[in-house]
Amino acid sequence: MQVMTLDIPLGSTLGVIFCAVCISSIIYGTTCIQGFLYYRSWRAREDCRFLRAAMFTIVMIDTLHQVTILHLGYFYLINHFGDPTAPITSLPWSGPLEILFQAITTCLFNCFMTLRLWRLSHSRALTAISAMCTLGTAVTSIAYAIRGYFYHSLLEGLVAIKPHGVAAIILSIVTELTTSISVAYFLHKSRTGLPNTDDFITKLIVLTISTGMITTPFNIASLIAYLASQDNLFVLFFNFLLAKLYPTAFLTTLNVRDYLRHIALEAHDLESIAHISRVLVGSTTMPPHYPDSSGRGPSRTSLQSSRAEPPYSTTSHTRTYESSEDPSPPNNLYNIMMTPLATNRCSRQV
Repeated sequence: MQVMTLDIPLGSTLGVIFCAVCISSIIYGTTCIQGFLYYRSWRAREDCRFLRAAMFTIVMIDTLHQVTILHLGYFYLINHFGDPTAPITSLPWSGPLEILFQAITTCLFNCFMTLRLWRLSHSRALTAISAMCTLGTAVTSIAYAIRGYFYHSLLEGLVAIKPHGVAAIILSIVTELTTSISVAYFLHKSRTGLPNTDDFITKLIVLTISTGMITTPFNIASLIAYLASQDNLFVLFFNFLLAKLYPTAFLTTLNVRDYLRHIALEAHDLESIAHISRVLVGSTTMPPHYPDSSGRGPSRTSLQSSRAEPPYSTTSHTRTYESSEDPSPPNNLYNIMMTPLATNRCSRQV
């Protein structure tokens, strides 16, 4: 297949690489800030080791991905400065490696979304479908990256294995739509008719759609650009951005938990707190000094010494509490929050 031509516009080749490097570097900076905020928070000490390891892994892979982007930009814009034919005559090692790191990041994020789906639905069939889509996307993308090393021209490689790349993008879109829409569906089914709880579930649905499908429009744009590409690198632009949006969406989901839990605490809504545990994944305990609306909430010791009537009293509401560690019902909202929801279940009797 012959793609070499001397009439290659700089704007759609080297210009696209320059813009992609700049924008991806900005997004990488926000990812680093979110990672810093996560590890500085009390949440990082309360989350399970698996979640902390996944978060550390995805940030490190994103860092390596940024290195490959910078190398690719340096290769074409500095080493081949003044050579507009560089994209059709050369391909650095960082090109296929960038796609490989993106495939790993995408796989980790999709695994996280599949875990959220399982915790919410407990549907083996639906979770298995999501897991197979995740695995298929990862295998297809990794194979696509490996095939890239058999070519010595960036444009030639993109055109030669276009069907493979299109299949990988379509699988990624299907996986994201399957997991995000399924989670939103089961959240919608869990509405109770209580205004506070239903309003909180709506917030969770918006969060699920915005984080789980934030990459879908870019994947669609990447698919269109890839199908229409002949002598341009617009697909590379969306590829760089997609690899940065997956870690951003993952870290946003982790860092937004405190905000949502704060809303649930102010409303004294135990059903909302339970939804946070099932959907957002992670620790369900309160921090040592959880702030109120003024930002100066009571300390843990003052909450423990409080003998105020609980917002959900067993005498005024038909609720039952079961705990594997303490069979007696909790005496205030703090005790409810301090008991892990994995062992403390709040069941509503109709």
